[in-house]
Amino acid sequence: MEGGNAKQIKQLNKDVLRKLLKGKSYRTKPELAELSGLSVVTVNSLIKELIEDNEVRELNEAKSTGGRRAKQFKYNENFKHFLVVCLSNEEERECIHLGVANALGDIIFEEKHRFPTLSVENMLALMTIILIKFPIISFIGVGIPGLEIEKQLRIMDFKLFRNVNLREIISERFSLPVFIENDVNAAVYGYCKGKGIFNHQCVVGVYYPSTKPFVLPGAGIYLKGEIYSGKNGIAGEIGHLPLKTAIQEYQFIGAKELERNLFETVLSLESVLDPDTFLIYGNDFSDDNIERLKTFVLRFFPSITLPEVILRNDFSKDFTEGIRKRGLVYLNEHYK
Repeated sequence: MEGGNAKQIKQLNKDVLRKLLKGKSYRTKPELAELSGLSVVTVNSLIKELIEDNEVRELNEAKSTGGRRAKQFKYNENFKHFLVVCLSNEEERECIHLGVANALGDIIFEEKHRFPTLSVENMLALMTIILIKFPIISFIGVGIPGLEIEKQLRIMDFKLFRNVNLREIISERFSLPVFIENDVNAAVYGYCKGKGIFNHQCVVGVYYPSTKPFVLPGAGIYLKGEIYSGKNGIAGEIGHLPLKTAIQEYQFIGAKELERNLFETVLSLESVLDPDTFLIYGNDFSDDNIERLKTFVLRFFPSITLPEVILRNDFSKDFTEGIRKRGLVYLNEHYK
């Protein structure tokens, strides 16, 4: 038990040094000892191990006004790379956005391709080219316009991906770990982590895709610093809410019906979750829609303080950011 505790404490101390090194281009051992509260002996030992693991690099000695120069240490941003893959619908095409991130989360390579219909083999071929070019990619994060239920993509906008065990296919093809995340969940997560939203806040993102044929809207729920997806992963499937102004898949509706559906959806989510913030993603909405939405909610809850309602036109950006942020968490949890 004591051995286990010692190992855990050692790991926590390493995490402290990692955080300090990632926050600045370089640091010296005396700096690390002072800022971490660890002894110089402990810092020496841990830095030695991090260098051996290629996670930290020793730089040229720092300049000194007198005496022996202090050695400088830098976190190795190329310690690991990971592949970010985002699938989305854009301009009536099925789109794949691929990016390579380093161990600091910086995107060092990215490209985008559009297809009338994207196949799994098309996707694997593009990934293969990148994995050859960046051989130290250690895992893959995939964002999808759908849901993985019991290992299958049971709900999926890309028809050739439906009911496919995508995680297994990718993992077996490249012998790498894979995580899969829903696009709306990823977008909300990316926004919240990027804005430094506090863990005690609740943020709900509502997304109405501007795609043809029409696909159902979705939602993401950020709660206690994480995405809440529910027992089966279907939390946020708002397209199935029994609203008066319901939307059926592939049905084209007018602006008034779309606005009414948004109002009823937000009212339902407000009634159940009472969030701090709503993010409204959708190119078909304007600031006028948002003001009318607030008035609508106050008709039912006249005494409440309204949540902040933010109209976001950066779904693709937040989506990619969410998979990148998820990748950093995965990296920190599995590679240390």
